[in-house]
Amino acid sequence: MCEKINQIALHSNRSSSSRLSIWSIHKRFHCSIIGTCLSIKELQQIGKKLGLKKSLLDKPFQLHGAFVSLSGTRSHEARTIDKHLNRKYQCTIKTFKQARDQNELSILWQKALEEGDVAASFWALATHPKCLGNLLMDVYGQVHMLSHLCGEPIRLDMPRLAKLQRKLPGLELKLKAQEKKYRQSLAKKEATIQQLKTMITSLKSSNSQRKLEQTNESVPSISNSAQLEKQLLASQIIIARSSKEAEQWKAIAQEREERCLFLEAHQNKLVTEQSTMERSMTNLLSVKQPLECLNNEAIDLCNRCILYVGGRNRQCAHFRKLVEQLNGRFLHHDGGVEESSQRLTSLVSKSDAVLCPLDSISHNAMNLIKRDCKNQGKSLQFLRQSSLATFTHGLHLVANNSRAT
Repeated sequence: MCEKINQIALHSNRSSSSRLSIWSIHKRFHCSIIGTCLSIKELQQIGKKLGLKKSLLDKPFQLHGAFVSLSGTRSHEARTIDKHLNRKYQCTIKTFKQARDQNELSILWQKALEEGDVAASFWALATHPKCLGNLLMDVYGQVHMLSHLCGEPIRLDMPRLAKLQRKLPGLELKLKAQEKKYRQSLAKKEATIQQLKTMITSLKSSNSQRKLEQTNESVPSISNSAQLEKQLLASQIIIARSSKEAEQWKAIAQEREERCLFLEAHQNKLVTEQSTMERSMTNLLSVKQPLECLNNEAIDLCNRCILYVGGRNRQCAHFRKLVEQLNGRFLHHDGGVEESSQRLTSLVSKSDAVLCPLDSISHNAMNLIKRDCKNQGKSLQFLRQSSLATFTHGLHLVANNSRAT
């Protein structure tokens, strides 16, 4: 193994003081560089400039393989790829250029790995003249394993996604049936209310007519007066009863309408979470490469710190990897189960946005996090439940809010 590493180092010709081009790097690293440092969309854009066939551009795996092959030759295509990577990661290249030996390169790489800046640092290190074979092989192995680690939580959530997809049509049909039922009930109640209003108007008109007739009679008999009073009293009772029933029907109709609106909002939230999860699944299954390259067009946390309060501890490792791959930093507090509330206040001050799953957090912790976020002006997103789908949807909201501001 050591002999192979030395051969790679010699083949890379790293004795020069200038940075290496992509065709000067050993070909075994080209697949990882193309997969890690360039997204599918970037490959398609560069492929169009190079005049690649449309049938090749529409197939991510074949397109990836074509770029790996083109990178190994000193050609116009390889120069175009090299220029694009140098332009894209120029800031990180300047940082790594200051390193004088392998120890300093290793320190810079570990720092980049902790901050989630894998793609840019991998390219800057792979082309650095002081990066010898043993260090490059270590970095190559770490980048390779990241793709496996990122795919593990997705595989665990795939059965749940399939179950949700099967359940959604039934929920939609049930919601439509309920909505139809509520609208029919509301229409009947509106008709009843209208009838009651008509009856009230008729009774008022009848009472007015009786009063007029009573006035026109010069000497009304005592019996007629008593009868009119009884009729008037009965009319007033009917009017009061009708008004009360009308108010009750209105209250019932309003309650049904609010329930219908709640169900519609809940359905929209489920559809949005499903769409978010499906896009992530589609991107992840389109080609074998790390998550930050597949999804960097959809979410970019811009080095923001995400605080996750509550949830299940066994999920936090997956959430941390996801946030770091999306150019963010991750903090966690268990919501007061074992950790103190004082530490929660301290973590809020260090974060840029806070995510809380409503199904796995205590009321005390929720009230405390609301107060701290309001006092410190932090963004707060409440998640419907503690799952990868809702967590990913919450990150979309954080990213969209940051773009809007």
